[in-house]
Amino acid sequence: MKKRIETVDFNVYVLFLFKIEPTVTKANIIDHCRCREVSQPFNAVFNAFIFFTDDVHAVFPKNKATYIYDSLEEEEATKYIKAIYVSNNSSGFSKLFHYPINYFYGEPEEIYYLDDFMKKQLK
Repeated sequence: MKKRIETVDFNVYVLFLFKIEPTVTKANIIDHCRCREVSQPFNAVFNAFIFFTDDVHAVFPKNKATYIYDSLEEEEATKYIKAIYVSNNSSGFSKLFHYPINYFYGEPEEIYYLDDFMKKQLK
């Protein structure tokens, strides 16, 4: 696991990179995101958890304070991204993007809005 903390206009942005095994399922990733989200690390406004299948290629996006990779410039990294979870703690918005093959080879299979799950879990 790697983390990068950035401050932009007095807002804290935290990106975490995780290495996962190929056998990890969407459900495993969702459970992991739910547990991590409850703690809201570093009082960040924005958190992103990026899940790679290879730790050698687990690198942060070139653009600061974002979870978006450029598939042309960052092709090698995008071929190993299996899922990305993003959470805006100020608005309550959160999503999980899960890629059937990887980030480079296509759109997410499904997009989950996890904020409703989180509200239910905290009650």
